[in-house]
Amino acid sequence: MHSNQEGAADRAFPGRVQPLDSRDRGPDEASSCGLPRRRRRLDASGERVVVAHSSSCVLWLHAAARGMKQLRYADRVLLVAPPSGSVLARFPEVAAFAPPAPDFTLPGPTRLVAGDDDPYCPEGAGTLFAEPLGLPADILPGAARLAWRPGTTPGRRSWTGALRW
Repeated sequence: MHSNQEGAADRAFPGRVQPLDSRDRGPDEASSCGLPRRRRRLDASGERVVVAHSSSCVLWLHAAARGMKQLRYADRVLLVAPPSGSVLARFPEVAAFAPPAPDFTLPGPTRLVAGDDDPYCPEGAGTLFAEPLGLPADILPGAARLAWRPGTTPGRRSWTGALRW
């Protein structure tokens, strides 16, 4: 989920998704982001799942390509609607942030989900990402850009398999 879409996961899957910080927000959250408390909860919690959407997928792939050891702490990773380098190249602000060459191994179980007609990945996420990296993928026909919009619930642009994954 995009961090700027607070509550999107809860609205989409009421009672089934619990963001890390949903239990205790206090005045110190604004100044320190509550990182020490969040890290303690992470250390004590169960499975660690990363859900990366759009450019966050590219960030995760860059980290994996560089062999960042911290990535091994994720038990599972879901890459949702990664953009292609050709699309990023059209925007000067992110043109240099193209996805890395897929010549590396991801550090753990990773799955990809994307629409087959995503305008931000016209070459196809299966072709650009899933096949070269050997990832299982769910390519959704006619789903376009998979994203939740603030104030909406999942519909045509959602992946209902997220809860089974």
